[in-house]
Amino acid sequence: MRKPKAPSYTQLRRFASFILSHHPHYELDGADLQSEAVHCNLLVEVTALRSCGRFCACAEYGDFPCTCYRLNRAKRKKGAA
Repeated sequence: MRKPKAPSYTQLRRFASFILSHHPHYELDGADLQSEAVHCNLLVEVTALRSCGRFCACAEYGDFPCTCYRLNRAKRKKGAA
């Protein structure tokens, strides 16, 4: 699996703009937010072959393997915009 790059400020702004552009006239559901977060590199899709621990959210939704959405915890390089 490829190591994800850290989200940029531009991607964070894009995600915030997506949310604010729907407020207050439209509802956003979790799938919309999740999809946009993946698009903006804030979440990373991982194929989970088994439960990742005691508090595994993936285990609640079905059988393995499944797609797990995890926070992108990649570190930004110092001085990167």
